[in-house]
Amino acid sequence: MPDGAAEAAVEAPAGAEPVAEPAETETSAEAPAKSAGSGARRSTRKGSKAQAPAQPEPVEAEEPTADRVADDTDENDDEVAEGPTMEVRVAQTLADLESSTSGDVTASALKRALLRKDPTFSESEYGFRSFGEFVRYLADRGIVELGTGPAAGDPSVSLPAQGDTAGAFSFLRSVVAEDGGSAVMSGLKDQLRKRRPAFSEKALGFRGFLQFCKAAAEAGVVELRWDEDEDAYIVTAA
Repeated sequence: MPDGAAEAAVEAPAGAEPVAEPAETETSAEAPAKSAGSGARRSTRKGSKAQAPAQPEPVEAEEPTADRVADDTDENDDEVAEGPTMEVRVAQTLADLESSTSGDVTASALKRALLRKDPTFSESEYGFRSFGEFVRYLADRGIVELGTGPAAGDPSVSLPAQGDTAGAFSFLRSVVAEDGGSAVMSGLKDQLRKRRPAFSEKALGFRGFLQFCKAAAEAGVVELRWDEDEDAYIVTAA
């Protein structure tokens, strides 16, 4: 081709818009590869099961410190640090039954309640051949009182009369005085029950031991104050 004709073919006429360069096309080798890859991804999404979310690592619970432990004696005043004795356990259970039952509490009902609290309870562990022999032993010690029940061999069981409120306050003061003149209230009920297992402030009409001690303080029998260092109430003989 003559040089002039070649230049004419290359040069665009003046005023004409430049022709856009054609976009790069995929080679025949690249196109199947991409379609195969997308197909593989689709089949993976359809065929695979969703993975379960990762479980969080267990976090160890912090042990409560002395500052975090609240003085909750009204809810926990029936607990004894070293575990309640046999006599205290029976007296506590019987007091709960008497407060929730309108009629007499029988020995069989008392045993069922003890088993609900502790399914491993057995009077044989204390050397008794039967529960009847067990409650007769408690009656001989003045911890419970027995009466005629609805059936032979199933007597009614009750706590001895607590006496008047003034007598209970005096008993509280005497125990505090024997303990050095003052005592932490959270462990004081245990001391009372060691001397008188049948003691129950609920039988005197109080909702809890804290209310009982506040009433004794209002009567001038003891003094009750909150101690920041002990993080507990302190009862002092007046």
